[in-house]
Amino acid sequence: MSTSTVSLREAAERLGVSARTMRRYVLEGQVSASQAVGPHGPEYRVDVDSLAALVAKRGQGIQGSRGQVVPDRQSTVANTLAERVTQDAAALERAWSRVADLERENAELRGRLAQLTTGTTPAPEPSAPAPRPSALTRLRDRLRGP
Repeated sequence: MSTSTVSLREAAERLGVSARTMRRYVLEGQVSASQAVGPHGPEYRVDVDSLAALVAKRGQGIQGSRGQVVPDRQSTVANTLAERVTQDAAALERAWSRVADLERENAELRGRLAQLTTGTTPAPEPSAPAPRPSALTRLRDRLRGP
């Protein structure tokens, strides 16, 4: 076991779980820890490298004793949500584009129908520009980051 250890509570915070869950991980042997004398009696000291190994196994991340930084649980969730928002924004942009195409086609068909019924050429209807989800585009760009 390495010499770098943290308290059970700090290990739980780094992993994004409760202290009770972290204690269970220690008792189940998922994380190596030793007992040390604390101000209120024996307390667990969790090995940082063992904690980092558990995090890597679970697909999350923390800061290990050697300074390596891996995304933590909240970052992983935020990245997943950002990907979903980006996908939804792209789908919405495609839908708005399709709506604009259908509006143009509808205007053309109305013009043809007017020609057939009256035998005259009607003035073209002003086509409304398709609403552009600029707020969603900005949000997507912000979530993608630099």
